[in-house]
Formats: sequence, structure tokens, C-alpha cells
Amino acid sequence: MTNTPRYPMVIHEDGDGWHLYYPDLPGCQTYAETWDELLTNARQVLTEWTSIMRDAGRAIPPPTPADVLPWDVDWFTKEAGQQ
Repeated sequence: MTNTPRYPMVIHEDGDGWHLYYPDLPGCQTYAETWDELLTNARQVLTEWTSIMRDAGRAIPPPTPADVLPWDVDWFTKEAGQQ
């Protein structure tokens, strides 16, 4: 796994699958029908988004620190294997 910073994610289940976006990264989002697929897509879209931004010479915002988020992210980082 690369040294990609850990960005907070917002996840929503809509009945047909899962939607995920990274609030710190405009336009960085994905959708999947299963939880496992969502976790795979989440890693992939984050890697692709940051690569595109770097290639375009654009700044990549730093992640919002977990201690200032309005929710508990610890459970998800364990599920995603990001510890």
C-alpha cells in the first residue's frame, strides 16, 4: 500500500448499493453494489484522484485531522484495513 494520507469518507447506503465521497477532495467519489467492492473502489478512486491532480500540477488538500471531525472514524479505518 502506498503512503496516501488517510482522508475522511462519507458513506451512504441507498438501497441498491453504497455511495462514498471524500469531503476534502472535490469530485473524488465512487459507488458500489457491495461493501467489499466499495472498499476496493475507495482506495482506487483516491489513488487515481491524487495522481490526476499531481499530473495537472494542482494542489492536493491535506486531510481533515480525525480529531476535528464531527463523527468517529475509528470503526471504518479498522474495516478498511487502514491501520
